Amino acid sequence: SIDSNGPFVRKKIPSPLAQRNVWAALSACQSNRLPRVEATYELPDRFVIVYDYVPGSTLAQIVEENGRLAPNVAVQLI
Repeated sequence: SIDSNGPFVRKKIPSPLAQRNVWAALSACQSNRLPRVEATYELPDRFVIVYDYVPGSTLAQIVEENGRLAPNVAVQLI
């Protein structure tokens, strides 16, 4: 069950690529710097993760707009 009010992101990953142990470790983390994993579940061919929505640009968008990031810029994004 989902305890928070949202908004949430639902990410569907092909089952063979899911890395469930990584998502299990992230769901156990309690950090203000990480989105909270609210739930995970299985579909016949997908592993689904429901986690807190974080507003702003994605890393892919930033790299697409700016090209490869200098290390000092990348560190600021973390």
